[in-house]
Amino acid sequence: MSTHTKFEWPRLHKVEERIEYEINEISLDHVKNFYSVDDITDLTEEQIEAILDFANNEMWDSSPFKIGLINIHNDWEDANTPHICFED
Repeated sequence: MSTHTKFEWPRLHKVEERIEYEINEISLDHVKNFYSVDDITDLTEEQIEAILDFANNEMWDSSPFKIGLINIHNDWEDANTPHICFED
């Protein structure tokens, strides 16, 4: 009888989602406290570019918080980009 069994991690995606959520929340709290804003939409373009510059040039690629800062940048861009709505 073999003592080797295939390793499994059921519902790993749920753990990863929870960790990403926590990283995003911690990153968001830090950015809001650092810039004294209530919401990321209150950030200026200069501030959001400084965040992205920090994430891309000052952080290790393997830093989990790099993802959090890039998500903040992406959310800010999404909120500040006009969207075209097509009516039926």
